Amino acid sequence: MVWRRLSLMDLAAVGGFIGIIGAGAGLTVVNHRRQQVRKQDYYKQAMKLFEANKAAVDLVGYPVYRYRIDLSDSENNWFGPMATRIKVPIKGTKRSGNLHVWADRVDTDCPKEWTVRRIEMTLDDIYDRKVLVYKNNDKSKINSID
Repeated sequence: MVWRRLSLMDLAAVGGFIGIIGAGAGLTVVNHRRQQVRKQDYYKQAMKLFEANKAAVDLVGYPVYRYRIDLSDSENNWFGPMATRIKVPIKGTKRSGNLHVWADRVDTDCPKEWTVRRIEMTLDDIYDRKVLVYKNNDKSKINSID
């Protein structure tokens, strides 16, 4: 086998190809993780509880669309084995904002059983207010969330 020296153009082409493949793989992993969060029990529970609160939905405007969770925002989105917090961007026909969801689980024997503890809504046009959408008052099961 005869090896030849690669030209600068060949190296640039290989580097560009590897960069495109790497970026595509990274985006695929992030998108897969976002989909995993949306399939979690605490996410589904939180969205049902939000939709059941007619006053909160009316404040934003029906229909309400949910957008991508920013997984790089570690201040508002963190996932632990016993507690989690997520910030879900939403937009209705009247306003847009974010849902802040706190959830935890007590029993490690049942790893899929999450309990939503609190849901707050912040609106983009009202900066200094939070709307309490849901609060679970069962204090016997609350772990230190925040």
